[in-house]
Amino acid sequence: MKIAIIDDDKLFVKIMEMTGKLTGRLVEYIEFYDGETALEFFTKNVECPEELPDIIFLDLDMPVTDGWVFLNEFEPLSLKSPKRMPLYITTSSLAPTDNALGIKSPVVSGYLVKPVSRERLWEILDGLD
Repeated sequence: MKIAIIDDDKLFVKIMEMTGKLTGRLVEYIEFYDGETALEFFTKNVECPEELPDIIFLDLDMPVTDGWVFLNEFEPLSLKSPKRMPLYITTSSLAPTDNALGIKSPVVSGYLVKPVSRERLWEILDGLD
């Protein structure tokens, strides 16, 4: 299983990695600390399903290119890809407007408030099998 985490919070990224490894699965992580680097990766690999992740966790508030810009750019890219990649927004924001805006995007599978519980992460990963 390959998981992409797009988040500038390095502690959160490490916690997500450790929690995912506790599932006992072979998990490979692709880390991006801003949306621009992630967009470059997805643009380059959009037609190479073996390079793409099985799931994406995206933060909204990041430097350089934030999660909202990433979503706008990623949506047309995802339509070109032969691989479907569920995308979950992960944010520390409790603002209802963030939730509503994120869910309106057809590429968003769900919305997770940080910290993401071990049980919720495992439930999401189990759904990929």
